[in-house]
Amino acid sequence: MNDASEKTTPQTASQTSARKWPLALAVLLAMGLALLIFFLARNAQDPTPAMPEPTIDIAQRDAALKRLQQRAGQHQDDDYSRALTEAYFALNAAETQQPAAPPERIAELMNAFQERGLVPSTGQTDRFFRVGDSLAVAFEQALHRVLALAKTQGLSAVIQANGPEIQGLYKLSGSFFAHFLRRGIVAEDGTLSVDGAVPQILFRRRWRVLGGTAHRQDFLEIESLIDLNFVLHHTAPTQSALRLAAIRRIQGIDTNFDAELARALVLHEAGRIEEAHAIAAALQQARPQDRSIARYAAHLKKHPAPSPSVAPAGQK
Repeated sequence: MNDASEKTTPQTASQTSARKWPLALAVLLAMGLALLIFFLARNAQDPTPAMPEPTIDIAQRDAALKRLQQRAGQHQDDDYSRALTEAYFALNAAETQQPAAPPERIAELMNAFQERGLVPSTGQTDRFFRVGDSLAVAFEQALHRVLALAKTQGLSAVIQANGPEIQGLYKLSGSFFAHFLRRGIVAEDGTLSVDGAVPQILFRRRWRVLGGTAHRQDFLEIESLIDLNFVLHHTAPTQSALRLAAIRRIQGIDTNFDAELARALVLHEAGRIEEAHAIAAALQQARPQDRSIARYAAHLKKHPAPSPSVAPAGQK
């Protein structure tokens, strides 16, 4: 009795495989063509370049973090630091209590903090900074404890549970952590959307603002660069003056930073289209081989609506 089914031989298998390859190749080519059309269409709709980034030297950043740890370790627990820390915690508690403390009470506690700090007295400035550095390290540790819980429980659940970890973070940060949430710095799964050095740098800047000193006084250059880059990328489009000032300072540190393109983008996002187009047109003349600049300049001329690329929350 003959078997009705066709037996597979090495020859027939090879022929079958040979027939399948052109079909598979055609499918892959079709998929590749579809992706290419998609990306070309997206770029044609909005050819706005990405906001430039300064070059962050990782070795310098790590050295700055090590310096902070060393300074925090040199912090002395004396009457000055205890009184200053107590005033700081009282201010944080008033900022985060429910219901919120009235503005007059916040202002009163702010004055008390500045009086305890004796800043900008030159004799106390370094001590003031060292207390802040110690608290910045404690804040970062408390933040990472909360982030570790968020990885398994979700950030919303951790905040709602109001356990000792989140209470400890609020004690050290006051309303500062709420700013992190509004700016999308911390994701629901406990990941950070910024460089790991950013939290303690922002904390130390806030410490200086509260004390009435220059915002980046005693910062290393790399710390200022990281902070300025954060201001540029995470400030509301309406605060163009603040972002333009950040660009000027970044350019003073990183001479390779594409400051002109950054200015055009900031003005574009602020709705100042004519100014943005003037810069883009000048860039087009200076960089005739850069087709992306040419497309962007043409886009600004034809489409005056801004295309914000930064988080909506402001940075002060």
